Amino acid sequence: MLRGFVGTDFMHMYGDFQRDMAGWLKDGRVKYQETVLEGINNAPKALIGLMEGLNAGKMLVKLAD
Repeated sequence: MLRGFVGTDFMHMYGDFQRDMAGWLKDGRVKYQETVLEGINNAPKALIGLMEGLNAGKMLVKLAD
């Protein structure tokens, strides 16, 4: 059986999630990956890389500091 859920079904738990996840990220229990390209001129390259699977984790385009 395949069963899914919709995150908005659990909005009553959002505050707990936010608190817990912030702590887990801070102490390193949860890790994430991201690919960051700098500048709006790299947006097409980021999109193509996303479609080709060249990213690790989230594909982001950083626009400014």
